[in-house]
Amino acid sequence: MFSELVYKIRHQESNWFDNFILGIILLSVILVGIETDKSMMLTFHDPLHLANIIIHYIFVTEILLKIYAYRDNIVEYFSDGWNMFDLFIVGLGFLPLLVTQDEASYGAVLAARTLRIFRSLRSLRVLRLIGRFKQLRTIVETLLHSIPTLWQVFMLMGILYYSYAVIGVFLFGAYRDWE
Repeated sequence: MFSELVYKIRHQESNWFDNFILGIILLSVILVGIETDKSMMLTFHDPLHLANIIIHYIFVTEILLKIYAYRDNIVEYFSDGWNMFDLFIVGLGFLPLLVTQDEASYGAVLAARTLRIFRSLRSLRVLRLIGRFKQLRTIVETLLHSIPTLWQVFMLMGILYYSYAVIGVFLFGAYRDWE
């Protein structure tokens, strides 16, 4: 069963583990949303903190399992942008562990607030859903391929807005109050 899972992960075939990870990502996004409510955070601080730790280590396990699946060609693992994105987000999750929980220290409180921003980046992992739906992936890839030519679109829009502004001044300039 384990070797079959590793094979499916390596060949990017759908499997129960990917579905489980997507469920954990959605749960993580919900928890990040709950953490934005101060009263919920005060009421459920300990369970939310424990859930965040468990979720974080599930993500670490996912990364280790993927690295194991690509053990014979590790460069292939690190050349995938989604894998690097996951490594970055999960790595950021370890930063709060480096900060002391001493509430009396202003530096610790400031660092904890700053790191909360980084922790909220976990919600970006939901973007992995793009890879699960072929049509959505096609749309995103098309948008990414069109980025280099967007400056031409902006230039065209600028020319049009300028032209319409000049026409507007000529047509309606007499009705404008200059002083």
